[in-house]
Amino acid sequence: TFEATLTVQVQLSAVVDVSMKVGQTVTEVSVRDVTPIVTVDSPTLGATLERTRIEQLPINGRDVQSLLQTVPGMETFRAFGLRNFSFEMVLDGAALADRYGYYNVPLRQPGLDSIQEFKVENNNSSAKFTRPTTLVLTTRGGANQFHGAAFETNRNNAVGLARQRQDTWGRPGTKPPYLNRNEFGASAGGPVYLPKLYSGRDRTFWFFSYEALRQIVYSTQSYALPTEAMRQGDMRGLVDANGNLQRIYDPWSTNTTTWTRQPMAYGGQLNVIDPRLLSPLAKTLFEVTALPNRPDNPMVSANWYGPVPNLRRSWTISTRIDHRFGDRDQVYG
Repeated sequence: TFEATLTVQVQLSAVVDVSMKVGQTVTEVSVRDVTPIVTVDSPTLGATLERTRIEQLPINGRDVQSLLQTVPGMETFRAFGLRNFSFEMVLDGAALADRYGYYNVPLRQPGLDSIQEFKVENNNSSAKFTRPTTLVLTTRGGANQFHGAAFETNRNNAVGLARQRQDTWGRPGTKPPYLNRNEFGASAGGPVYLPKLYSGRDRTFWFFSYEALRQIVYSTQSYALPTEAMRQGDMRGLVDANGNLQRIYDPWSTNTTTWTRQPMAYGGQLNVIDPRLLSPLAKTLFEVTALPNRPDNPMVSANWYGPVPNLRRSWTISTRIDHRFGDRDQVYG
């Protein structure tokens, strides 16, 4: 009699070699773990993160790519110095990459509570995948026992938020940029049960997961903005780093024969626009544009430093139904 335990992870082709000898009349049962440590029938190299590590590893946020730091050779989604985005992400066989835009990773990735395990193949990945590196994810399903979980995490700068050096450029004595991030969600799963109609124990299961992110974060940015004089039509400050004046010309002085124009001047000063020629659109845009808070020349360097808001609201929902017809046949969606 041979009896053993085999653990099969995602993308693992397991080979179990059984060696049996003729025994005596006494029956002996040996139980041991036969999960292969080394795969002998495939040259593919990678690493698998099972549900326990997904739940327990400390990460900043709930992003799948944060867990890739535990995989040898991985730098976020780049493996062994390959180009960025040279990977494929597959969830239950469906590709998640965005081939139209620049980024291959969807902005809102699958929620961590909806993932059972995932494997990163970053060497000799199968030809059935389209990229050198493949991230294969499988979703969670329900079980006979009802299980549920909920979470909410908050990070803000109410206490102890450090400030970057550039946060005070041009704004001495200011507070650190505002930050408020909330991540929350819930998940649950169990057997399908309809009172007096159907009990799905050992046969039909359900699982549901919801995760959301609400984030308001201000980061210090720098811009080159027109000065107060430029907003009034005085362009004498259009001087590059070498001291060369960038001349502007009067579009209404175009010679239809030579197609030359006269330099713009007003009040005897070159590069000064008659205030009457300023367009209403320009005046409206200047009213909603910040004034420089540094004296730097906008033709050479940034003359405004300050907090710029970045708002994000995203969520993801995952629902899965499993049904077992028998020990050898099952289906899920």
